[in-house]
Amino acid sequence: MPVQTFTSLNDPLAIQGTQAVGINAAGDIVGFYATATSINGFLLSGGAYTTIVDPLDTKHLTQPLGINTAGQIVGRYDTASGDHGFLLSGGTYTTIDDPSATNGTQAAAI
Repeated sequence: MPVQTFTSLNDPLAIQGTQAVGINAAGDIVGFYATATSINGFLLSGGAYTTIVDPLDTKHLTQPLGINTAGQIVGRYDTASGDHGFLLSGGTYTTIDDPSATNGTQAAAI
């Protein structure tokens, strides 16, 4: 039986906790952390944390939820009009909104 290793994650900017929600084959991890005033996303790659905040987020809540082998990240962010999905690819954010959605859109996997 292989030996398993557990690694605790704590974004250095987190005040109220860190949650990892996605990992790709390269071991890159996405998730989010809480500060006193916001919930921000993060990418943990090669031992370094990068903060992820969608530029259209006006409610201080960006949550990356998935990452693929190409490093594309999907998730959700909030505005006054509700939840919106996003794709972050090559440094560019693209909003993903289902026109039939009544309670907002979240992109959970890629």
